[in-house]
Amino acid sequence: MTKESKLSFLFFLFFSAITLADVPLDRVLVIVNDSVITEVELENRLHLVKRQLGPQSKVPDKELRQQLLDRLILDKIQQQIAERSGLQVDDIALDQAIAAIIKENKLSPQEFRNRLVQDGIEYDAFREELRRDMMVSQLQKREIVPQVAVSEQEISQYLRSPEGENNMTSEYRLQHILIALPTNPTPEQIHATEHEAEKILHGIQQGSEDFKTMAIRYSKGQQALQGGDLGWRRLSELPTLFADEILRMKPGQVSGLYRNASGFHIIQLVDKRQQYEESIPMQSHVRQIFIKSSGLIDSQAPEQIQVIHAMLQAGGQFDIVAKDASEDMSSRDSGGDLGWLAPEDVGPAFRRIMNGLSIGQLSEPFETPAGWHIIEVLERKQVIPTEEFAKTKAMKILQARKFEEKLSDWLRQIRAQAFVEILPASKKP
Repeated sequence: MTKESKLSFLFFLFFSAITLADVPLDRVLVIVNDSVITEVELENRLHLVKRQLGPQSKVPDKELRQQLLDRLILDKIQQQIAERSGLQVDDIALDQAIAAIIKENKLSPQEFRNRLVQDGIEYDAFREELRRDMMVSQLQKREIVPQVAVSEQEISQYLRSPEGENNMTSEYRLQHILIALPTNPTPEQIHATEHEAEKILHGIQQGSEDFKTMAIRYSKGQQALQGGDLGWRRLSELPTLFADEILRMKPGQVSGLYRNASGFHIIQLVDKRQQYEESIPMQSHVRQIFIKSSGLIDSQAPEQIQVIHAMLQAGGQFDIVAKDASEDMSSRDSGGDLGWLAPEDVGPAFRRIMNGLSIGQLSEPFETPAGWHIIEVLERKQVIPTEEFAKTKAMKILQARKFEEKLSDWLRQIRAQAFVEILPASKKP
């Protein structure tokens, strides 16, 4: 996905921040518990989704509206649960998330704001919608993670498997379609849903239907509006339902039907690639100087970190400068000492810089979602993984694999439990 399309897709998620002058309607379409979804909300999201899909899209507006309305209902239910649960996202976490979005799209803060203006999005409204989206993410983790149980037997089987033993791992890019079953379906509903899934699969296999278009039109998966694109994932991150089949598939090949409690699934393997890991984990003894950044155009963090870097290059002692200037309260008093860090202990940007430094080498200032860093690697050592370490890593891998399966079931449950009334066209609020 290009930078333009990625950012356009991001923007349409924040549909409530848009005001379209050519949509005069304000009719209530759906009552969701104690809230509503209006026609303006739906038309705003439709406008942005169609823009993201481009003129080549073959999805009829009627079907796209229904898909979007279903997503709006589910979003609204999750936001209500998060708010009732008292979940909050503070301004610091929100600023870090915005900084990460800006960095991922390779834009300056000013360029990012300009893009918002071009799409008719007010910055403050964007922030609040992002805050709600982060609250929903917190809610999903809180509700789903306790449900994800991994047995000792599963861990042992994984560690004995070729995947668990081999440090060379493949990554797979997949597209996914879920034809969902209702909660507690009848045999007739199961048969009808299977028949619908078979028709879609047949059309894709015969080449008369495009996978991405079918995903947008019919899938109830979380990535439906992205054409079902699951992105690059390791085998350990894929649902067990079709993980074994992926090993036998070739790029471009479409699977058969898979069924679980959520419904019937269709998978296409888009591509695969090889990634390599070090056979023996390496830990680095690191110290840092850290300056917080709000991610806004008026932030002084970039200038501050450059001044500090110049001081260090001019002979300033790292520990003394860290005690005086670093804003990392957990390491400041110890001269910025972070102790021993494994690669998995830090984020991608920090890890890349840390692993690329020689011992005693001072890094250039670099940015992460949290802020600006200067780091120095003091020592390195290889750590032979213990049995307990291997089991813990295997458990995390298996938990991640099961998370999405449980998430799909949970979303169906909260949708079934909510009061949702779709109002007829002639009915006024």
